[in-house]
Amino acid sequence: MRLLIPLAALVAGLLLLLAAANPGLVPEGVQVPLVLGVWGLALPVVFWAGGRTLLCAPGGYLVILGLFHLGYVVPVWLGQPPGEFSEWLSSEWLGPALLLCGAAFAFLAAGCAAAALRSPALPGEAPAALEPDGRMFWAGALLAGGGFALALRSFWQLGLATAGYGESYALRAAEDPRGFGVGLMFLLMGTLLGAAGATLRQLKVLSLGFVLGMTPFFVFGFRGPFLVYAFALLCVWRQRSPRAARRIALMGAAVVMVAVPAVRIARTEAKASMGEAAQRARATDFFTEAGGSLQPLVATVEALEADDVPEWKGRSYVMAAALVVPNLSFDWSPKQLELQDQPPAQWISRRENPWLFERGGGIGYSGIAEPYLNFGTAGLAVWFLAAGYALTVLEQKSRQGTFWLARSALVLAPLLWTARNDMTNFVRPAVWACLLVGALAWLRPRPARLAVVPREGPYPEVHREPHPELHR
Repeated sequence: MRLLIPLAALVAGLLLLLAAANPGLVPEGVQVPLVLGVWGLALPVVFWAGGRTLLCAPGGYLVILGLFHLGYVVPVWLGQPPGEFSEWLSSEWLGPALLLCGAAFAFLAAGCAAAALRSPALPGEAPAALEPDGRMFWAGALLAGGGFALALRSFWQLGLATAGYGESYALRAAEDPRGFGVGLMFLLMGTLLGAAGATLRQLKVLSLGFVLGMTPFFVFGFRGPFLVYAFALLCVWRQRSPRAARRIALMGAAVVMVAVPAVRIARTEAKASMGEAAQRARATDFFTEAGGSLQPLVATVEALEADDVPEWKGRSYVMAAALVVPNLSFDWSPKQLELQDQPPAQWISRRENPWLFERGGGIGYSGIAEPYLNFGTAGLAVWFLAAGYALTVLEQKSRQGTFWLARSALVLAPLLWTARNDMTNFVRPAVWACLLVGALAWLRPRPARLAVVPREGPYPEVHREPHPELHR
């Protein structure tokens, strides 16, 4: 009977791909509720596959994908349009883009269910018996501290605290393309590494330090990395204290829904304080602020279907893999790449908003658009089936030991960020983090093996006499 779950999700994904290729099959007024319903049906599937919780790797990916791609259109469908950046909502390619979102949700649920059938006996909400690792905790804490110092130094030197969004992008690209980004990456990576090896008391201290350290960056506009790494940190919390993780998640969601739009208002209007911005923020502003990934998806569908842009055939993944090796040259000046050599986020920003792109800004990208850009509908189906399966297996592995827990959190966080960006934001931090965890695993002390020493001869001769009862 359980086999019907992945089969039904797979069939739903294929039907939605068929509808996306033939937009007239689904009326416009039905598209948003249909896709929202598919996402809502995928949630309990992933909840079951992830161990009866959404605070897990596949649950986080599905929630973030839905929030970033549907957050903009749902308020519009409910009659509360945001009033800005809405020209693309009238595009004829909005419908196919929405149906591609529904297909991605269905394929992700199918992959998760298939992996859960592979190992159906999940421990559920019970905390795993994971022993803390002191070396891992202190290695992560030191890495996070060093990253915070480097990021904070670059932050104040560049004047990012007083710069607007577009100006901050331009400053980081022209004046310091390494310092702030690398420092922020080490801060986030070190926090998750230390959390995986921490005791519950150490985890509380480390989490408090993470919130305090990231708050200045969050307030001055760097919200996305904080949110996705905070979710990965909650997944680690769930392994140590499931009840506390649920409480923190609920309280954090309430704060974030007010803070995210308030930061946007305060940053774009110089005279608005955070208190005034929080009072002016509407209930739906958080969703419209977060749901910007649908715009680059619509633009990508239009580029491939209407403008005859050829599929990339994996080119963006090659670009991401090439960034794993650090640039150790002394030339820190930014390079202006040709259009065909730019990663998807820059490529689509240059096509859709040249004015913003020339000033260092962009519209981001979409985790659903990138596999579609590279290999079309087949690439989208394969990617999300594989992602659902791999994330569920990774979640199962994370309950088997501290090092697997660290790998899971450190892979999940940058993957969540690709829902709003492209794979260049995932491959480097994920590979470096896995190499770091592997090095710690190789250096950990191993218990001494007991050697079996053979007894020295001569050995006494053993005489075996037949049992008298056997000869009666």
